[in-house]
Amino acid sequence: MPTLAKSPLGNDAYLRVETPRHKPVTSSESDLSESKKEPSLRRQIVDGGPTSFKFTHLYRYATPLDKWLLLVGVITAGANGALFPLMAIVFGDVLTGFTSIPVDMDAVNKAALNFFLIAVAMFFTDYLSYVAFYYSAERQMKALRSEALKHMLYLDISWYDENDALQLSSRLTGDTVKIKDGMGQKLGDSFRFTVQFIVGFVIGFIRGWDITLVMACVMPFMTISLGWLIKTMRIKSDWAQKVYAEAGSVAEETLGSIRTVASLNG
Repeated sequence: MPTLAKSPLGNDAYLRVETPRHKPVTSSESDLSESKKEPSLRRQIVDGGPTSFKFTHLYRYATPLDKWLLLVGVITAGANGALFPLMAIVFGDVLTGFTSIPVDMDAVNKAALNFFLIAVAMFFTDYLSYVAFYYSAERQMKALRSEALKHMLYLDISWYDENDALQLSSRLTGDTVKIKDGMGQKLGDSFRFTVQFIVGFVIGFIRGWDITLVMACVMPFMTISLGWLIKTMRIKSDWAQKVYAEAGSVAEETLGSIRTVASLNG
């Protein structure tokens, strides 16, 4: 708990000294060390407003095992995305074999075998990428929840006067779930679809550059619509999180006073 100590500046001045975590430190040293460690997180919690940060900051608590899991997930997700456009080449070989007179059964059998091999490779790469990203995201969320709760316990009492403390559990649970989704399978999908897009365009330009250019004309419209959709979903998601936190605070307050509610026939 915070305590008050006499300041050398004057008899009426006091300094706030936090409870030491590991060793005794002065108030100025404590504030300086905290500001150096997590300036963006501290600014967001004290001021009560959101702040922007780099995506890599989500992995500030990553261990060597987490980094290896991310590496495996990125490689397998990219390989899985590259296999999808290859299926179009195999499918073209099948059509060529069936349309030839007589039917080229050797080409058809070879294409069927290639389909089977691609399916097996897609199964294993998709499974490995899912497990790697999911396990890594779960470990990061465990560390993030622990550090966030530890940081909340050392906030000034004035912060709890200005903010509803009953919303902390709802926000801590709901926000971290969304962060885990973004660091888990959705992150793997982003790598997978990016590689799939690049490999697909390369194959398209090699096999038929004229048709590929015609299809590329609609890409600006798709980009604009996708950007608008992402912006709308972000606004709606922020609104839903605020409503969810308010509802959670009401539920916790009601359950905490269940005896009073029951006595009033509530």
